[in-house]
Amino acid sequence: MNRKGFTLIELLIVVAIISILAGIVLVGLRPSLNTSRDARRAAELRQIQTALQLYYNRYGSYPDALADLSGIAGNIPNDPGGSSYYYSYDATANKYWVGAKLEGGRSNSLEAGHANDGAGLASPDADPASIDCNSIDQDVYCLSF
Repeated sequence: MNRKGFTLIELLIVVAIISILAGIVLVGLRPSLNTSRDARRAAELRQIQTALQLYYNRYGSYPDALADLSGIAGNIPNDPGGSSYYYSYDATANKYWVGAKLEGGRSNSLEAGHANDGAGLASPDADPASIDCNSIDQDVYCLSF
């Protein structure tokens, strides 16, 4: 008897093996995806920092909210994880900080600074003058001026 196709059992076994291999690959990619989103956060925060400096050069102070930068920088990017970036400005000290929570943990490639309020992430209304972005070791990327 000449056999021209695969049986249902053979096809189910092949589909199961492919599904298992695909699952293993996807689980292995998760850390890479977290790291890539963290790198994107850092790059976008540096762009926001540049826009803040442009805003300061034009108006002589920093904006009260990141949304105020839209006239200078266009659309302010959203965090790749779906939340927004943290920003605080102290008009009396003329200082700001901007930051984001990292997914991949503290990374040597993202060592510009870290800050927190003791709860894991700096409060959005924290006093920028009281935050030292270079001395706290939490999973937060922070830039300040």
